[in-house]
Amino acid sequence: ISWYSKYSLPETDIEVIPYSDCFIFEKQFNQTYGQEITVPVSNISESAFTNTMVNLTSGFTNKAYIVQDLTQNVVSNQLSTMLKNLGVEVEYLDFGDSEFSIPSDCELLILNCIQTDVTERMALAIDNYLSSGGKVIVTTDFYRTVVNGTTYNNLNSMVLNQRGLNLDSYMIMESDNKYLNANSNQTYEYTALAAANDVATLADSELFYVKLPMGVSKIATKYDNALQITSIITTSPMGLRLDLDDTGTPVPVGNSAQYNLAMMSTTSDPDETSFQLYVFGTSTFTSDDFISEMGYSHPNVVLIRNLIKNMLNVENSYDIPSKALANYSVDTTKLNLNSINALVVILVAVIPLGLIVTGTIVYTRRKNL
Repeated sequence: ISWYSKYSLPETDIEVIPYSDCFIFEKQFNQTYGQEITVPVSNISESAFTNTMVNLTSGFTNKAYIVQDLTQNVVSNQLSTMLKNLGVEVEYLDFGDSEFSIPSDCELLILNCIQTDVTERMALAIDNYLSSGGKVIVTTDFYRTVVNGTTYNNLNSMVLNQRGLNLDSYMIMESDNKYLNANSNQTYEYTALAAANDVATLADSELFYVKLPMGVSKIATKYDNALQITSIITTSPMGLRLDLDDTGTPVPVGNSAQYNLAMMSTTSDPDETSFQLYVFGTSTFTSDDFISEMGYSHPNVVLIRNLIKNMLNVENSYDIPSKALANYSVDTTKLNLNSINALVVILVAVIPLGLIVTGTIVYTRRKNL
């Protein structure tokens, strides 16, 4: 799609690829191939074309960089599509770049589903970027990190702790049955709560899905008086903390309490350069797998999209819900010999016979007209 302004503005070209830009995909196991294949599950073509036309007439108004760890096979295709639909141009930075630096045109930096600690060079660059009024979103979870032996020493000590936050190396579970996922009944997969009315308003929901989350806590810092720290997502008051013992087995620690799963830090003094830092201890807000499975209308995705819109003051965008594609595949797990025989009879005998009878009736009536 190309648009040219008669008012001597430069020509703008934005490519919309029907297959990749107009559908949300997820991996599903296919018995025919004996492996997982990528299949479309939701239609987002209306959103893609509507926002593309908006971007053509107004241009990309913001610039975001996603830090991508190529060695961990973590992709951010769905997050990138969401940003582009908001009129935000997206580029990537290599997590493993020994010369890592944040470009001067960066208005939003996203460390998406990170699995390893940042290097000292990266931490210094992010710290300087925030100190200059930058905006950063960090997402991860317990499974991606602690289970694999990762601790965020540099990220915590050089970036987050300076702004009153800390990613805790333990998992937060839920013990209130009211918030457990009915399908799994696992205490590490549950419904978390909006910590404030503002959060619920942004997401149009008070409830959010989390899985294997890490805790995010507020810590004391010498900059306390200059900071405003806010909780975003919490457990119920019956949350539980689990640490790994010497054998690597998760064991409960302490009593039930309400834990933070996502928090935000910013400058409290309006006269100072205002940074914004969001830290999520769960990846179910930005991961490709989650967005692909749940679509853009899920409260998690709506929340992260509206947070980004507020951070970048995005106005010219349209939030059009994704439309789930009908699934006509046969659920082979529910098939047995009787159902297979019945299906064969229907396909081989009943349907053909019905067509023959219908054709005979139509032919006879037309013949006698």
